[in-house]
Amino acid sequence: MSESKMHQSFEAFYGFKWMSVSDTAQQAWAAAWQASREALVIELPKAWQTNVGGMLTPNGVRFAIESAGLKVKS
Repeated sequence: MSESKMHQSFEAFYGFKWMSVSDTAQQAWAAAWQASREALVIELPKAWQTNVGGMLTPNGVRFAIESAGLKVKS
């Protein structure tokens, strides 16, 4: 996620502008946001082989993502 998207996410969640927050609070929130993204690991299902290479089924990928507690946009 870009820094701009991070700011938009912050503003949508907290209901006020990113620039209205102190530098210290911005740094703390950005560090927490980054750490939360680094901690997220999703184990995908094993690929099955076809004549064009390895493939993952959409349902298998969706299940792996949802099993991690995330939502999948259809």
